[in-house]
Amino acid sequence: MIKKQSKMTKTKSNKDVSGIKRPTKRSNSENGDFDLEKVKSMQVGKKSLRIDSKTVILVRPEKCNEKYAFDYKQRMNNNG
Repeated sequence: MIKKQSKMTKTKSNKDVSGIKRPTKRSNSENGDFDLEKVKSMQVGKKSLRIDSKTVILVRPEKCNEKYAFDYKQRMNNNG
């Protein structure tokens, strides 16, 4: 009796039978070393400010208002 092979069997390379290349895993060292505690300490005391339906930024409490959000949106529209 002959068994059918499935179409999605993997080969030894990082490609499957259909020829699509699978992504490889990356280590953090490839993106550069960073100190997670330092990044977390920079966010302490910040408030989230919604710029639009898809954008939220962290700002100091004194900048957490609608005027700053409007100015930020204007700056991003002028630069991009």
